[in-house]
Amino acid sequence: MTEAVAVAEAAVDLASSTGNPGARAEALYGLGEALGDTDPGRALTLLAEAAHLAATVDERLFLGAAETAAVAIGSRHGDPAAALSAFREVLAMWRRVGNDTLRAAALRNLVVLLVRVGADETAVLVDAALPPAGVYPAEQARLDRARAAAAERLGADREAALRRRGALLSPAQVHDEASSAIDAALSRMAG
Repeated sequence: MTEAVAVAEAAVDLASSTGNPGARAEALYGLGEALGDTDPGRALTLLAEAAHLAATVDERLFLGAAETAAVAIGSRHGDPAAALSAFREVLAMWRRVGNDTLRAAALRNLVVLLVRVGADETAVLVDAALPPAGVYPAEQARLDRARAAAAERLGADREAALRRRGALLSPAQVHDEASSAIDAALSRMAG
């Protein structure tokens, strides 16, 4: 991580020297991602600044990416209820714009949060529906821990049945399952 942070900080310095808000947004996003696990508070500040800058120049990809990264970091280090609400908005945004790659990245992070709040069945369904993807080691470790926790609580037979069902879900059905689980978890937390 130290190397990633150093490279991202150099990118921020270079982008700042250009005066280009789009370049700054991209560099701040990179630094925010690099700091997500080691300094989540600073990462969230950087990602908010990246989103703001991206919005000023209509850089929608990095606006969405920064917002998605912030939600993912918040889901790991903050209030789960706030993270669930934020995930609902991020998933709706990616559905509207049709970016399946970033929607899948958001859903992978949601899987971890769903396990954290005890929505194991939906976590397994969503996880099984996602296309295979190479993820960086820290994300893989989080997914592996979440998968193991859900499997332990559900039992092997129930998990296998959910994985078979999840593998057949369309993207719209995955979105609906995730949204329903978010609403149910928020309702449980409120009541």
